[in-house]
Amino acid sequence: MDTFYSQLKPFTEFSQVSNVNHYTEAPRDWFVLITDVRNSTIAIENGRYQDVNMAGAATIAAALNVMNRTEIPFVFGGDGATILFPPEYLETLRQELVKTQSLIKESFDLEMRIGIVPNKDLDQTKYAIRVAKYQLAPGNCLAMFQGGGLQRAEKLVKEDRSDRYIIAKPFQDDDQRPNLGGLSCRWTPLPSKKGNILTLLVLAHSTGSETEIYSRVLNEISRICNARIRDLAPMQDQKPILRLSFRKIFSEALISKSEKPLPVRLINAAAIHLFLKLAFLANIKIGNFVPKSYLNELTQNLDSRKFDDMLRLVLDCTNDQSEKIKRYLDELYIKKEIFWGSHETNRALMTCLVFSPGQNQHVHFVDGADGGYALAAKQLKEQMRSTNFIK
Repeated sequence: MDTFYSQLKPFTEFSQVSNVNHYTEAPRDWFVLITDVRNSTIAIENGRYQDVNMAGAATIAAALNVMNRTEIPFVFGGDGATILFPPEYLETLRQELVKTQSLIKESFDLEMRIGIVPNKDLDQTKYAIRVAKYQLAPGNCLAMFQGGGLQRAEKLVKEDRSDRYIIAKPFQDDDQRPNLGGLSCRWTPLPSKKGNILTLLVLAHSTGSETEIYSRVLNEISRICNARIRDLAPMQDQKPILRLSFRKIFSEALISKSEKPLPVRLINAAAIHLFLKLAFLANIKIGNFVPKSYLNELTQNLDSRKFDDMLRLVLDCTNDQSEKIKRYLDELYIKKEIFWGSHETNRALMTCLVFSPGQNQHVHFVDGADGGYALAAKQLKEQMRSTNFIK
């Protein structure tokens, strides 16, 4: 197993995310996995954003389980994901993703686009994949990406007409369900404490000054909100609520690896939800799992800020702060320094990957409810189309 990513030294202050010194070139023989829900905007308009989030996170769970939960770089994008992986997993991952694609269609009636692009296919003079590790808490990191390579890989997948990159034909040799172990969505939406959950995408396009632009944007957001970016994450100074929700139990039963009939999977999922509800209420220690400690870790392990050739932020701020941030970003857009998109709501959704809760091996993907990243991306893309900008 190539230890490229596991050996990277993490940085701890998100304001340094655009610093090129934190980034290392990805191995040329690695591959980029791109997944996204086709027509996700329509599903969102039909009130199915939780299903869209679950589908996007499912591809990360499938990949990590295929690779025995080895530390690899990935980023969650709301309606999909981007994952960088070494060549030895190519065929097994391809087959597991086809199973995942079929399960998502069967369970949620969502079409998942999946493509794999060799890093060596990217013109390194124009598009590079550089990777950094941002530490959420000791032993728990998120991957950050720089260099334009991920955007180029996504473009190749979405414009592929030859099936060179798209996984289009299902494998017929195995009809087993994929292993999505660790994936769950058991928490109630996180209400904004300040009045507004602001989801932001910011893409710099002033050639040669991207690092300075991103640093300036982060500093200005911190100044407007009088707080560090990490302290603007949803769920600060509050604890999430584990709710016995049939919809969440049903979703978990649908994606279960078990081959048992759905009613049996529903009973099992409900039993787990009830057991966890009681454990958290009574703070019952189970082995090395301590509910109170887990909740403290959860607030640290929120995937609410990231960088994959653009800034992705989910912020809890006041309505006034939100308006000031949007006005500032619009000024930069008018100056032709950035493209940006936003979405506002009063709560955030959380989709979880929990592999070893007693050992802080869990990450919690945060997105704005009712649209979040997907609708912010729609606005950003409209700005890019209006200026005929090609990245």
